Amino acid sequence: MRSMIGWTSTSTVTGATAPRDRPAGRSRIGRIAAAGVTALLAGTLVPGAMAPASGAVVSAPVAANGFPAFFDDGAVKLGLGPVVDGEAFYFNATASGGKLEVYEAALEGTYTTAPAVTAGQEIAFSRVRFRVTGLDAGQTYTITHPYGVDTFVATADARSINSTVDDGCVAAPCDFTLAGAGFLGDHRAGNTSFLKQVGAPVGTLGDPLVAHPVTGAPSGANAVTISGPNAGGPGINTLTVSDFTVQGQIVAAPAPTASFTTSVASGTAPLVVTLADTSTDAPTSWAWDLGDGTTSTVQNPSVTYAVAGTYTVTLIATNATGASAPVTQTIVVTPPVTIPPTTPPRTPSAARISRVSTSHAAVGDKVTITGKGFGKAGVVKFGSVSSTALSWTDTKIVVRVSGKDYSHRVLLTVTPANRAASKGISFRIEAGGDGDGGHRGHRGHHGNYGRLDD
Repeated sequence: MRSMIGWTSTSTVTGATAPRDRPAGRSRIGRIAAAGVTALLAGTLVPGAMAPASGAVVSAPVAANGFPAFFDDGAVKLGLGPVVDGEAFYFNATASGGKLEVYEAALEGTYTTAPAVTAGQEIAFSRVRFRVTGLDAGQTYTITHPYGVDTFVATADARSINSTVDDGCVAAPCDFTLAGAGFLGDHRAGNTSFLKQVGAPVGTLGDPLVAHPVTGAPSGANAVTISGPNAGGPGINTLTVSDFTVQGQIVAAPAPTASFTTSVASGTAPLVVTLADTSTDAPTSWAWDLGDGTTSTVQNPSVTYAVAGTYTVTLIATNATGASAPVTQTIVVTPPVTIPPTTPPRTPSAARISRVSTSHAAVGDKVTITGKGFGKAGVVKFGSVSSTALSWTDTKIVVRVSGKDYSHRVLLTVTPANRAASKGISFRIEAGGDGDGGHRGHRGHHGNYGRLDD
């Protein structure tokens, strides 16, 4: 089978087919940079000694050229540069110096028929490459680099170490997610998965022609360090190269698509509502109209609706690209439930005596008591002695005098069954009652008279 890009395989593989090596003296990055390549999205690579990361660089939908429009690592998006000789880069970082002929980390797209461009034969893969010359044959060397740590035994060949690891899809039709899955780093936490030159021009990852120091290595090593016998020259066992050329142009994020959730959608006043922004495409500012005449610019505001009504909440989210279309939700606030105050039980008013038919009478004599508030039939007392009423209404009571049969004064009171007792009225009981309710009458200067009120 023909090599993917026309050269003979000389290195190890983690992808579906053998990786491809290039002939000496042909710098892939130099050719494409000279052609004005701009790479847009990137991630991290999986060297032979390392396992794939749990998070993956995500590919965009396939564009008209048959490749994903970009790859997204959760922190930035990089688009595909122009296709030159059947290949193009989303990302490429290259370092060289001393015995390090080339170190390369890349995410690229090409064709199974490269350098010929054949529609339907698009593939993509991630790559890490090591080429080192002049090492001591048979000695072990450790290479620490931005995407991990690898160990090699130097050979006696012109290139003491010559290893290329490709990971992704290398046969059409291509599952482009395989290329993203081959990158190293925790993309879920928003960590970058690619190198970026310190002071890189805005919108790019760096200069593809001039090497500079870099930052953002997923392994934490922003350099390539070769450790082993005479790695840096006679008697020098370490070689470190920290300047890289870097290709990669950042795709500007689209304007946000605004969205939000509400803690509640309805309730009684006063209603407290918390609004949570769920807009996409990394908004950096928020304009809220809370529907009650107030606004907010915080990402997740709270509002209290004190008055019943229907309130329309509107959000516009903005980033460097532009503003979203407004999105709205409605909050319905109903009047508070009014609980009527509890009326305490009414204390009945006391009975009130306004008049007694006579101010004195003998035991057994009948008297009439008039007034108000007599209520339900209760007890009439002459002093401490109770008397049963002959008739009882709310304003009039007829009762016989009760008490001891001798002349003395008592307090006459009325106590209804459902009201408080009346104030006492002075009443004099006279001696001489007949004991059966009659009256023997009085002789002397008063003359003789019958029962009272008969």
